[in-house]
Amino acid sequence: TPERASEWLYATASAGAASGDVAAATAALDRLLDASPSSYLGWTIPVDPVFLSLHGEPAFAAVLARLAERAA
Repeated sequence: TPERASEWLYATASAGAASGDVAAATAALDRLLDASPSSYLGWTIPVDPVFLSLHGEPAFAAVLARLAERAA
């Protein structure tokens, strides 16, 4: 449902990261940032263990940069 889109996108990103699909994970995270206002979901991205494999990936660095922009 539309009101659960953020959770769905976060779960999709988690599944992508867990399966090693960097493109799918970061695309879902980008869509999450596009679709939802600042919330706890965004702030958990840098520290969520499921995304550890994405650290060092340029596409994930871009997601983290977007989060930093939102925080400014």
